[in-house]
Amino acid sequence: MGGPGSGERPGIHRLLTEAYHRIDQHLPEIFEMLCVKAKEGNVDAAREILDRRFGKAKQALEIEGTLSVDQVITLVNRALSHVKEEPFLLEEPYASRE
Repeated sequence: MGGPGSGERPGIHRLLTEAYHRIDQHLPEIFEMLCVKAKEGNVDAAREILDRRFGKAKQALEIEGTLSVDQVITLVNRALSHVKEEPFLLEEPYASRE
């Protein structure tokens, strides 16, 4: 194990374990930051969250500029409308709840 030609590098497992642990410690803050940015209209943040939750879109949708939270909610609800078992539908309009 770890000898010449084995493909293993000494200590790499320990280093990767430490790196994963450090990343895992910050995941809640990173997710919260993405949610805040998405709610502010950051399309990239919204896309990242939606991709992680529902998977990549089968059809590419290109959006330029920024969207309001209500517009993002409308897009998500439209995307979910074809799903037989709807996990949830977001409330509209978002702005009126604030």
